[in-house]
Amino acid sequence: MPLDSSSGIDSTKHSCIAARWKANENGSISCPPKDLGGCGSALLELRSMFKENAVVELVEKSEAIAKDLSLETVLKYPKQQCLCYTSIDEIEFANNKPRKAASREDSTDNYLYCPKAKDVQNRNLKHFQRHWTKGEPVIVTNVLENTPGLSWEPFVLWRVLCRIKSNKFEQHVKAIDCLDWTEVEINLHQFFKGYMYGRLGYCLWPQILKLKALPASKKFEEHLPRHHAEFLCCLPFKEYTLSHCGLNLDTKLSEVLPKLEMGPELHLAYGVAQELGRGDSVTKLHCNMSDVVNVLVHAAEVKLKGERLASIMMLKERHHVQDLKEIFGMKKKVDRV
Repeated sequence: MPLDSSSGIDSTKHSCIAARWKANENGSISCPPKDLGGCGSALLELRSMFKENAVVELVEKSEAIAKDLSLETVLKYPKQQCLCYTSIDEIEFANNKPRKAASREDSTDNYLYCPKAKDVQNRNLKHFQRHWTKGEPVIVTNVLENTPGLSWEPFVLWRVLCRIKSNKFEQHVKAIDCLDWTEVEINLHQFFKGYMYGRLGYCLWPQILKLKALPASKKFEEHLPRHHAEFLCCLPFKEYTLSHCGLNLDTKLSEVLPKLEMGPELHLAYGVAQELGRGDSVTKLHCNMSDVVNVLVHAAEVKLKGERLASIMMLKERHHVQDLKEIFGMKKKVDRV
């Protein structure tokens, strides 16, 4: 049933069923109920694609290769050589490059390298490599400043997609409900409208939806050629981030090996700034097969009215009471600090 249907019966029933699916007292997890696509009886088994010591062995092999090729001097950069630090081992805030990511005591990596896009054009590659070789994420700001300035507003993209005469997109698409990670059907126009104005579901619950790969990555350049060109133009450190450049390992893979899906892909997601406290994120913890470049091309604020904010607060309070009972075994409500 599409989400823009006025009934809402299916979503309510689904939420009730999902609420009953919990871990057992001994920590085991049963297969989901039949209504959620499982058998409802067997226990789920945690499996791994790799053997137990695979990561340790991989690290040891990597260290051996680095030693044989005398890469220690390349991989180890004295902190004094990094432009993010001063000579007295303090973070240099004047250049506005570091961004605080953690508050760990006795740690030297609480900050991430965060240059501006205009500062990394044709230079600072070695500085980037110093952080990249240590496996640190890098945040580059204002990347769209180096582009022609096409609009990435949702309705602009929607109008472009609607003008495609061949292989027209369906009026209804399948999106992901990020609260329970179910696949739901929604009218494409209603999805884009929800991005700009917000969208409420059963009992005025804010819907957090995500639409992945629209259009599919293989069709992105064909259907959105100008936006595809602008996306490639805005990428920093193109020696690494462009799929055809020499420092991108995808260009080094043998033709007999399966090629990774290098994109680009367009993901659209929206929710509410007031988190509901139930892991309401549009992206869950996961592992990618390769390093990923995420570019935020558009963001919009949805201003909720007073009655909507009040409904959110009531739901958060009800969830707090339910969590105390189910997780901590408390029957009475306690005040939160």
